[in-house]
Amino acid sequence: MTVEIKAVIFDMDGLMFDTESLCTKCMIEASKIQGVEMTPEETHLVLGFKKEGIYDFYEEYFRGKMDGKKMVDDHFVLMNEVLFSKGPDKMPYLVETLDYLKKMDIR
Repeated sequence: MTVEIKAVIFDMDGLMFDTESLCTKCMIEASKIQGVEMTPEETHLVLGFKKEGIYDFYEEYFRGKMDGKKMVDDHFVLMNEVLFSKGPDKMPYLVETLDYLKKMDIR
């Protein structure tokens, strides 16, 4: 049995564009605004959380050191500045993959 591939569907966030690294950089920068040095590992503690869960986690995690909710809000502001100006970095081989699919007439 032969299967003809007519289309490919991509999830853009993290697969086509490196939004995870951008998120990490922005969280670290947002914590610096409040005078706290945050590690990349500390940013990974909330991967997969919804916004409210991130608020709750960092409010507890940084209790007394900084305002976790403000840090998260500042992080989103910083992310939007990048996303709406230069955009996130492309993941490796994205362009080559899309060129190949176009050459093979796969939508």
